[in-house]
Amino acid sequence: MKSITPFIALNGNSESAMRYYSEVIPNAKITQKNKFDEADDNNKVFQGVLNIEGMDVNFVDMKRNCPAPEPNWSFSLMVECSSEDEFDEIFEALSSEGTVIMGPEPICEYERATWLTDKFGVTWQLVV
Repeated sequence: MKSITPFIALNGNSESAMRYYSEVIPNAKITQKNKFDEADDNNKVFQGVLNIEGMDVNFVDMKRNCPAPEPNWSFSLMVECSSEDEFDEIFEALSSEGTVIMGPEPICEYERATWLTDKFGVTWQLVV
């Protein structure tokens, strides 16, 4: 096996999601963004890659005739923050217009942990 990469399928807002994450998550950057050529889908992302601290997260916008299911909290991206300030900044941004499922609160060895779904329906776990 060469690698395992998270892959997020959305319905037309992959570019907005990648741009948003690149603004609110430190050291996150869009490294690839290819669009569909077809007239109906030419503003949708065929393959997008967001690199977060060296890990690629792939994005795709599904076509109208084959929509993606709504994301749910059974899959999440876990971010181990380097400081409480970083935790607070990311939490504030991702929870804005989203839903906090749990926390922030101390859990096991973590000073604070939270589980939230952001405005795009993607679920995150933040710990520090």
